[in-house]
Amino acid sequence: MILITGASISQVLPLIAAPFLSRLYSPEFFGECGVLLSVSGIFAIIATFQYESAIMLPKKDKDTINLLTLCILITILVSALSFIICYTFSKEIGNILNSYSFEKWIGYVPLIVFLTGTFNALNVWAIKTKNYKGIALRQIMQSTSQVSIKIILGNLKLVNSGLVLGTISGQISSTSVLLFQTIKKHRALLKEISWARIKKNMFVYRSFPKYTMWQGFFDLMNESGFIFILSSFHGMGTVGWYSFTIALLQKPSQVIGSSVGQVFYQNASTKIANNESIFNQTRKLMINLILIGLIIYLPFLIFGKTIFSFLFGNKWIEAGLIAQIISPWLFSRFVASTMSNLAYIKNKQKAFFQFTLIINLLIPLSTYALSIFGLSLNNTLIIISILMVIIYIYMINWLLNLTKD
Repeated sequence: MILITGASISQVLPLIAAPFLSRLYSPEFFGECGVLLSVSGIFAIIATFQYESAIMLPKKDKDTINLLTLCILITILVSALSFIICYTFSKEIGNILNSYSFEKWIGYVPLIVFLTGTFNALNVWAIKTKNYKGIALRQIMQSTSQVSIKIILGNLKLVNSGLVLGTISGQISSTSVLLFQTIKKHRALLKEISWARIKKNMFVYRSFPKYTMWQGFFDLMNESGFIFILSSFHGMGTVGWYSFTIALLQKPSQVIGSSVGQVFYQNASTKIANNESIFNQTRKLMINLILIGLIIYLPFLIFGKTIFSFLFGNKWIEAGLIAQIISPWLFSRFVASTMSNLAYIKNKQKAFFQFTLIINLLIPLSTYALSIFGLSLNNTLIIISILMVIIYIYMINWLLNLTKD
């Protein structure tokens, strides 16, 4: 309940602020921020070499604290590497992404990478140590600081940097909260940090950079690659419309899907361990998710342009049209992703990875191919949305069939 409350508050604040931000900042500014975060995300996904996923595993706290230290050290190195690469190829990156203002954001890339990698490691540590209040507090702090800084800077007419600085301020506040609580509650463990134990744990959990990192990398390449292609072929305003729309439409389903999925995962795992059937429970879950998804996405499917123009102003009508097009895609993904833990319960990780790999490659490759042939953004999104709905329906059926035995 603590985690759900923190997550809900942190998601509601940006939704309340969205009508104000959409009037303070143009789609182009949202596009610039989206491109910066996408470039930073490529480095951030390898910031810890995915060693943060191993923090949950050690039985001894002294091994855990050394894994946490390893993550932060790797993050520092990757952050420095990101600055060198972006500084060396800043003009080339800007030209490719059709973002001629990218050079002024170079200095923020290593900062975002460092904050992301450090935060991810500290967040897993907080979960392992059951610091749920700390996690909820950082969620609220991050959301509050992001929204407030963006609104303040926007009203001060500092729109050129308001969105970026607001986003970074949220990362700084959330990371600082977790870091402060970690040092305060586990100060004695800091004495256990040693090079020998860091190297030992790096070797013991070497499978994480070898395998887990690639799953995350493909996921990110799907998201970032899509943004890069939109920027290159359709301009920064289009990236802004899409980034704003996808962030807004995903928030309700993220809170609900994550909460419901975690509860279902725990309950279904227990039943499977006791040799009980979960087919009826899964089918009921699927039906309920469909009903919830219809409540969330059907209004955007039918009245997307009207909703966006009323809430956010006439310059966001195009974003409303994008919302209408991608609503079926997000609806089917909401149902499939909430049920996806079934693949892990039934030990079908390999097959599920193949599903995600197809999706992660299909979206950017299809977008690139259709853009090369000169299709408009809306026609491109219609085709991709149809493809994604078909794939997710197949995945939902596959997940449901896993429970029939």
